[in-house]
Amino acid sequence: MLMYWSVGLLALIALGAVLYYGAIVGGLYKDSMMANFREYGEEHKVYPLVRLALALGAFCLLLAFLLTGVVLRTSASALAVFCFVSAYAISRVDWLRTIMPRWYFSMLHESNRQERRAIAYAWLRLPFRTRLRLNGDGYAFRVFVDEIRLTVIYGARDPDDPWAAWQ
Repeated sequence: MLMYWSVGLLALIALGAVLYYGAIVGGLYKDSMMANFREYGEEHKVYPLVRLALALGAFCLLLAFLLTGVVLRTSASALAVFCFVSAYAISRVDWLRTIMPRWYFSMLHESNRQERRAIAYAWLRLPFRTRLRLNGDGYAFRVFVDEIRLTVIYGARDPDDPWAAWQ
């Protein structure tokens, strides 16, 4: 009985990981991806689609232990194997890794390192409710990114600053 509870707890944790990486891949949660842009040093790319496939495979494998019936266990085990194989295939093929999330890879291709850092720090300064709004609305997020990029490219100037004429 203790084994079923422990496997059930592990399955619940794996389901949480599936939901977390699903929200990242779907573009509904951008905080963890924006944190990568704030780091100093060499920028490393993150591929959450691989992690989503691995988490889904682990969830299906743990679910296969909990299910009763030959057909359900076989189906869950086959789905787990499919998820693990697809994670391996996604990690080996470059264009598959860069499919999702679209906003992340379009930002990597359209902006330089300095602009991405400024976007990440501006994201950090946003209130929580504004970040929630921008997480769900792709168009509003795109406008936010373009505004920050324009600020970085042209510089932020205060029109009411009396000393601006002397700079």
